[in-house]
Amino acid sequence: MLKKFEVKGFKNFNQNIELNFSDVRDYKFNEWCIQDDLLNKIIIYWKNASGKSNIGLALFDITTHLTDKNITPGVYDYYLNADEETEYAEFHYIFKLESGEVDYLYRKKDIKNLLYERISIDGEVLISYNYETMSGDLEGIKKLMPSLNYEFQDNSVSILRYIVNNTPSDRVMPLKQLMRFVNNMLWFRCLDENRYIGYKTESSNYTKFMQIIIFDS
Repeated sequence: MLKKFEVKGFKNFNQNIELNFSDVRDYKFNEWCIQDDLLNKIIIYWKNASGKSNIGLALFDITTHLTDKNITPGVYDYYLNADEETEYAEFHYIFKLESGEVDYLYRKKDIKNLLYERISIDGEVLISYNYETMSGDLEGIKKLMPSLNYEFQDNSVSILRYIVNNTPSDRVMPLKQLMRFVNNMLWFRCLDENRYIGYKTESSNYTKFMQIIIFDS
């Protein structure tokens, strides 16, 4: 499950925004909102045009480079914050998983191009890589998988995704579980039209899913 999320430099978030799902103090009267000591049901509300939708888009940005799932065209236009002279948006996720805690931070200048990735498991850094200088610290992951090719040329291909797709499950189980979590994330919106991010690869795949949601609820 997602334990903590932070974002800055993305759309209207010129300052750091944090969602801490481990802060369950004020939710203990509603224990159905809590699972494994983390909030698993929350509502974000504020006035119109305050950035509520952008929080959702920020949370789901991780699906755009770790999966091949559907992304509604246009929702990630105007990617960087316009109020500050920033060259990137920074996203920080902490996942509490069965086999360990994964800390994942990355920076992007647009939806496709990664600038930096850092991955840690239980406080130990596995990867810290700068795509602009094509350099970084990969010693942690090399100890686990010394036979992989670590010559990266394309900043549209995530190192995290590359490693998970080319490593046996038992060697990087927390990362496998992270990828499984991200592959099952779903953002959907049905105001003026139906829009989706994640979970499925094609928009047409959602018809049956929505029927299940409607008729089983």
